[in-house]
Amino acid sequence: MNDTETDRSRALDRIFITRALFVLAAIMIAMMVVELASVLVLVFGAVIVAVLLRAIMDPLRAHTPMPAPLCLGISVLLVAGSLIGIGVFFAIKVAHQADQLLTILPERIDALQGELQSSEFGRMVSGFISLDDRSLNLTSGTPAFLASAFGGTVSLIVVLAGGLYLSANPALYRDGLVALIPANQQARFRHALNASGRALNGWLIAQLMSMTVVGILTWLGLTLVGVPAATALGIFAFVAQFVPIIGPIVAAIPGILAASSVGIDTTLWAVGVYVLVQQLESNVITPFVQQRVVSLPMVLTMFSVVTFSALLGFVGMLFATPLAVVVFVLVKMLYVEDMLGHDIKVGVEEKTDGQQGDRGAAKS
Repeated sequence: MNDTETDRSRALDRIFITRALFVLAAIMIAMMVVELASVLVLVFGAVIVAVLLRAIMDPLRAHTPMPAPLCLGISVLLVAGSLIGIGVFFAIKVAHQADQLLTILPERIDALQGELQSSEFGRMVSGFISLDDRSLNLTSGTPAFLASAFGGTVSLIVVLAGGLYLSANPALYRDGLVALIPANQQARFRHALNASGRALNGWLIAQLMSMTVVGILTWLGLTLVGVPAATALGIFAFVAQFVPIIGPIVAAIPGILAASSVGIDTTLWAVGVYVLVQQLESNVITPFVQQRVVSLPMVLTMFSVVTFSALLGFVGMLFATPLAVVVFVLVKMLYVEDMLGHDIKVGVEEKTDGQQGDRGAAKS
């Protein structure tokens, strides 16, 4: 009897020690993230580029006899061609509207500031919010701007090159990471990494679809109500949609300011367009495009944006949701399922050979 109680006590101690070590490891990883934030952001950016290239490359390999290097080359050409095409479209169609927008916005900011100064409440609001057009004038801080542009260009080259290498042979880098895990846990960890990769791939495709629909609807709505520079504003809404919650709010501000240059009726119609588009995005578009991928709860998405923004700044805000998708899948599979023993399936988990054995090894 005493031996049984002793064995049970030892088993409970092992479980407690395992969970305590997991929490300690999580804290240490968080500290490393803070210290190596800029490097980790570049690494994750390269992962997103690789996922995008593989999303094009894998179907080509599955449905054509072309070798992998040729499929990768075609994927790179398609992505590069799309970006160049968008750039040419900007230069030809949107440049004039962008100039028009940069002319209208400072005027409307000055007008809004004057209206705020005309009342006591407005003066109190303007004391909390600095409204001027200096942020639109790049020449006021040219050296800092050039230094930032150079650093951004170097980082972009690193991310693109890293993404290209990762997409060429992702298994090599995945297995290198798996090699750092104890042998009896490696199969399950490999499966979790594969699942997180599928989740990131599905989220990226769904997000691009959502961004496209939001951009088109915003352009169409603003055009119908007579807002100036509707095409440029639609493109801005497309880009801003990549950042949930905050992005749509930021995208609406220049649109409403531009509409205010026409009149109060146009302003109200513009507000209605942005509200309607966001309601459609939240209740129709996003649920439809993400029905087969990992769907993050809204509260988790919101706090992930806030958390990663605090840790990594603007770039952290940009990558907050894809980072949260990866962390969400890994925590559910490796901690909630394996360590806590809850039978909670992640949507992207696929039946693979040896999965049940993987889980059994992970629990032993």
